Amino acid sequence: MRYRTLGRTGLRVSEVGFGGGGIGRVWGATTDEESIRAVHRALELGITFFDVAPGYGSGKAEELVGQGLKGRRAEVSITTKVSLPLDKAGDKRGYILTSIEGSLRRLQTDHVELLLVHNPIFSRRGVPYQGCITGDDALEMAEVFSELQQAGKVRFIGFTGWRCNRRELAKLINSGKFDALQTEYNIFNQSAQKAPPPGVEMLDIAEMESQGAGMPLVDLRYSLVDQCETIPQAVTKGMGVVCIRPVLAGILSDAIDRPIEPYPDMEKMLQRARRLEFLKRSGRRTLSQAAFTFCLMNQSIATIVPGVKNTAEIEEAAGCSGARPLTKQELRRIDELYLDDFGVP
Repeated sequence: MRYRTLGRTGLRVSEVGFGGGGIGRVWGATTDEESIRAVHRALELGITFFDVAPGYGSGKAEELVGQGLKGRRAEVSITTKVSLPLDKAGDKRGYILTSIEGSLRRLQTDHVELLLVHNPIFSRRGVPYQGCITGDDALEMAEVFSELQQAGKVRFIGFTGWRCNRRELAKLINSGKFDALQTEYNIFNQSAQKAPPPGVEMLDIAEMESQGAGMPLVDLRYSLVDQCETIPQAVTKGMGVVCIRPVLAGILSDAIDRPIEPYPDMEKMLQRARRLEFLKRSGRRTLSQAAFTFCLMNQSIATIVPGVKNTAEIEEAAGCSGARPLTKQELRRIDELYLDDFGVP
């Protein structure tokens, strides 16, 4: 396993991390026993970055990581999150303190290395998606997070930048209050690094905000949302970058190993993935591993956190650390396909 520095935090983290969404049953069924085996296997493979949230299985992911890390806590960095319910916006401090105490109890630790704002950040609360807060809300949450830092319960703070308004993202990045950013980056959606070329089908948050309120966030699970070139902005401010959704919720894999949720553009996404079959190498590299390697080739990214739910998945991901990079020819072909929206109308 190779290691990188998470921005100005100075934390040395494994370049392949452990995303807790899988053991939280976000991405299909697993068992507690298999989940704990996956945590143990991750430790054996040199993984030191574990990313969880209270919302992953209503605390299940945090519980299982806490159990799996018994006796090894000092060797790793843990990230968890706070997602502020809109009906608690008037008492942010009270809700955050309750949330972090629950997380620490489930994780069986007295502190976490990184605490993130988990809500999508838009211009108005609840518009266009349920659970959206504003940049000002997030900055107020950061003030409470600072209290937790002073109390020794949190070392560094950040936010999840997926599904966010461009202006509000810039406000948070430029505030200087946050040490780290989570953002989506993968072969299909490179907009966190550079603006999408003309013709690439990418959802624009500002346009979505004009459509009204109350839509469920699950509608965006497989959509490509413009990430507003957040990576270079964050790096300029010294923030560490954590890459989420490196295989786009399983789309960039040889096969999705769970029942596929109803989604209007699912077939289109799968067609795009089939255009990448050239990246697979029989017995040596899966499509998922090619996708992980693509992300790791971006040196601005400190760690990728695929959501894993068993030992096989964490072994597949960890095998990409130090793996041979994609060739110039492969990268050129990816660029050609990206410019053509992967040839899918």
